[in-house]
Amino acid sequence: MNEVKREQEARESLEREFDDAEKTHESELRHERRVREDKDSALRSVLDDLSRMQSLLSQRESDLEAVQNALRDMEQRSKELGETHTTAWFSLQLEVDRLKRDVDWLEDELGRARRDLGDREGKTRDREDLIHTLQLEVQQLTTHTQARLSLSEKLDSTQNSFRTSEAELFGYLTKVNELETRL
Repeated sequence: MNEVKREQEARESLEREFDDAEKTHESELRHERRVREDKDSALRSVLDDLSRMQSLLSQRESDLEAVQNALRDMEQRSKELGETHTTAWFSLQLEVDRLKRDVDWLEDELGRARRDLGDREGKTRDREDLIHTLQLEVQQLTTHTQARLSLSEKLDSTQNSFRTSEAELFGYLTKVNELETRL
């Protein structure tokens, strides 16, 4: 009887542990989802920044091309007119140099943004792998718990059968005692 009680207490303890593990796992999953949503939001922000930088880079490149075309036109007109516009050419050249520096800076920013994006994607993959591993562990825990519940049911059935047999034996012993008393 004590053994049955201990088995039942052990089973109840295991069920509580399983419930606690399941709650902890669900909490961790919610936390991971929130972290993943935060990462996704940050990723979208970086992608938006990247898009803006690419747009700015395109604009700077078209500005650079326009300035270079204007510079060529000015040089051609200067040659045709026989005049030298050294000052204008020099300031345009300075503007071209400034635009080239801006383009280089934007390309560096674009490279950094791409590296950040790659890092974030790697972290997201790592978190997804962790979630998958946790899900597999929960499935294993569920399988073990179901097996234990099945064994517990078999034990209960066997104990009930044993009690029935014990009651029958007690009845037979009572009859034997009566018969011996009669004899």
